[in-house]
Amino acid sequence: MRLFKLVLALLVLLLLILFVRQNWEVLTQKAAFRLDLYVKSFESPPHEFWKLILFSLFLGSLGTALYSLQRLWRERSLNRQLRQDLELLRREVEVVKGGDGS
Repeated sequence: MRLFKLVLALLVLLLLILFVRQNWEVLTQKAAFRLDLYVKSFESPPHEFWKLILFSLFLGSLGTALYSLQRLWRERSLNRQLRQDLELLRREVEVVKGGDGS
């Protein structure tokens, strides 16, 4: 399995390098974004496409990580509550067992 992951990672890296080499002219073109609000107009400084792609990948990864953390925190809270309920039920069972034997 470790070898498979290594081969797959190398294959993805090779495809990424191939993509960059074949599209280098497009990736180095510059683009500026303009926002016209009728009252005021904003325009960003020109940036190369590869920087915009890298920035969007970073934002997507950050958003995914935050969403995953939110879900993880919710599940930990639920897990904590279930452990407390389980402990209460165990105590109840011990009380019932102790009450039957007397």
